[in-house]
Amino acid sequence: NLLASGLFGVALATILLLTVSAYSRLSADVEAHLRHLAAPVGKTFTKEIQDAAGELQKLVDQVRYDDCARASGPKSGSATVPDPCQKLADPWWKKQPPGRFITLTLVNDSGRQAVKTATTDAARRMLDVSARAYYQHARTGDQLWKLPPNPQQPKGFCPNGCYLGHVSSWNTGRRQAVLAMPTENGRLPVATLSMPMPSLLSPVLPPG
Repeated sequence: NLLASGLFGVALATILLLTVSAYSRLSADVEAHLRHLAAPVGKTFTKEIQDAAGELQKLVDQVRYDDCARASGPKSGSATVPDPCQKLADPWWKKQPPGRFITLTLVNDSGRQAVKTATTDAARRMLDVSARAYYQHARTGDQLWKLPPNPQQPKGFCPNGCYLGHVSSWNTGRRQAVLAMPTENGRLPVATLSMPMPSLLSPVLPPG
């Protein structure tokens, strides 16, 4: 019995050592895969944010200098009269390749989308987004961030700050990322751009 117990103990210890060794190798392999993926995922993420911020900044700049921003908007609750600044957004979606972005909006001071264009019909319905975190942060300036300049954008991206959030669309139910930016316009204080953004919402990671 003593010999059998001793052999059983040696066998158990051997199995334990082999298990620990295998787990250590597996953990090292997973960590190496994650390190390998981190750089391209981070690069893709930054590129997606820069592209979105650049598109959104174009709209904000147009609003800043166009007479539509100083015109009085449609009466509250009017769903049939378009906002004067709708003319700035309408041409936008026709220039976008499929799958790159989803919606581009200007949100009024009550939190309702007043100007909107989209790459799909299902996403074009105007919504009240006053309860959305991205709208609230853009209005208050809380937790906004900026991206550093590069040769394509010497002044940097999001000069007045941006907020990035992820939501399920109230129009389509699909997950999407939303970039929000203050406009410095009292009537239309927030601009937003929604996008699929696979690097944030569905990154490809190794098993483990």
